[in-house]
Amino acid sequence: MSTGDVQQPRSQSKRPPMKKTRKIKGTASPKHPLPQESLDLIVDHSHSQPRPLDVNIAAVHLRTPSNQLSEGYDLLLSASFGRERVTLTSEDMEIDVDFSTQKANVTIHPINSTCEIIETTDGERTPETTITIKERNKKESTRTAQAGGTIGARSRELNIHGNVTGRVSESSHSKLSIEHSITRLPWHRIDQTVIIGPIGEQDLHGPLITDFKGWRITPADKQKTSGVMARANVREDWISFKNIRVTKSPPNIASRIANILKSPNKRQCFEILLRHLAAKELGKYQTSSQEGTIAAHTLVVRPIADRATSLPAAASLTHIPIDGAIVKRYVALDGFEVGALLSLGVRDESIRRANLTDPDFKPKRRIAFVPEGSPISALSLYCVICGGKPISKEASKLSAKRDLLALGLIAHTHNATRVFRDEDFPPEIKFRRAVSQKESIRIARTILHFNPSASGTEVARAVAAELGVDWPKASTQKRNGNALRRWTVWLEPQLMDPEASSEQAALLAYAMEESVPKGGRPDSLRRLLEDKVAQLTREGLTVTQIAKMLNLSTGTIYNWRRKRKIRIEHI
Repeated sequence: MSTGDVQQPRSQSKRPPMKKTRKIKGTASPKHPLPQESLDLIVDHSHSQPRPLDVNIAAVHLRTPSNQLSEGYDLLLSASFGRERVTLTSEDMEIDVDFSTQKANVTIHPINSTCEIIETTDGERTPETTITIKERNKKESTRTAQAGGTIGARSRELNIHGNVTGRVSESSHSKLSIEHSITRLPWHRIDQTVIIGPIGEQDLHGPLITDFKGWRITPADKQKTSGVMARANVREDWISFKNIRVTKSPPNIASRIANILKSPNKRQCFEILLRHLAAKELGKYQTSSQEGTIAAHTLVVRPIADRATSLPAAASLTHIPIDGAIVKRYVALDGFEVGALLSLGVRDESIRRANLTDPDFKPKRRIAFVPEGSPISALSLYCVICGGKPISKEASKLSAKRDLLALGLIAHTHNATRVFRDEDFPPEIKFRRAVSQKESIRIARTILHFNPSASGTEVARAVAAELGVDWPKASTQKRNGNALRRWTVWLEPQLMDPEASSEQAALLAYAMEESVPKGGRPDSLRRLLEDKVAQLTREGLTVTQIAKMLNLSTGTIYNWRRKRKIRIEHI
């Protein structure tokens, strides 16, 4: 019996009974096993919360009063805003500002669930309306009556004479004044977005939304974890920076910033620059480049839970990284601050909202010099003219002659060309001096020195803003901006760094070409890189590696191989 007793449990251990497979006693019936994901901590990196700013600047909160979450639940939203100090940091610079917003968007993002808009009376927002009626009535009446008579009698004759004089004067005045005052909540809902503000010129302050029930959320799969995320987003124009203070920077930069903050208009431009740099950093958390996230909250619904839970909030972002190199180049500018901001991509509306009152910041409408041809062609023609050689009929029709006329180096007199001679300087020096003195070239030089990657359109916007010219069409801006960039780079090629990007190398080669290419890269740039491509090919690098090293596309390498017959054996 003892042996049988020992062998019996061994025989039973071969069969996996249901009772012995339970890990948690009394948690669930074997007929309804727990989902495996309910026992684990699920981390979804695709829906991770971005780091918010200080809760005093912006805060959003989601909750639901429902307890039957798997069948769907009503979503309640709250949002509040305020002001707090934030530090803008770079490698060797720290700038403290008061961060607040004048407008914000709160967007609802369902996660593994569907969202429906609640249009019932309970879910709709009813505006608070007050009507004040003031009524004033004033009446004045004046009445005056006069009567007089004379009666005389004689012995034989009765003579009655009567005279009645009367006057009635009446005046009345009434005034009725009715004033209506309507106050609405400073937000409204559009689909899954709540737009908050603006409230005049004031910053958003206080709890502006409290438990607004506007959406019905239904989990897509009852056996999987779902949820909702709310993001409070702002755009560059909606951010407000005040009380700028430099806490750390090199001495020369600190003194220049102090001088900028003394001028009201320069201070506003500097605030626009800081807002632009901060918005670019906040935009890293958003799919749209126009918006940045400043607050977020996530509501999580698990299959076995009766109540929804919230993800823990990330640590507040008290320091916003900015590009300190741009700040240093900006404070070193001597004028053309508006053009520099436009070259960075700041919107024209942001400049207009600044309401710059300083006469130095108001554009004075002038004629902008915009070249038509190549600077090398114009210089060659000018050297021919200064040499006393006759100009052919074909050369007189060239755009180079029109550029020389615009530069003031030649003039038309009686169907002849007059040259302003200066024997002390050679023609090339006189030509370069005339080009450098043109204000449009000076502005373009400042913009490219400040932002070498500025496009032709951005250069044209800067020139138009500084000189007060009107180039409304995008094609006109692109054409004029590219022409000014070409002449500016020809005048000062050190503005471009060919090693920094292929775009700067292309612009440098384009400026040194005499004729305008019909399309594609200039031949000089192609010739410059052909030897490099051939050398890297012989070293055994692939097309992808060569393209990455030279900052070119693989299609460009293949095109060069076909057109220039560069043999690339390693693909």
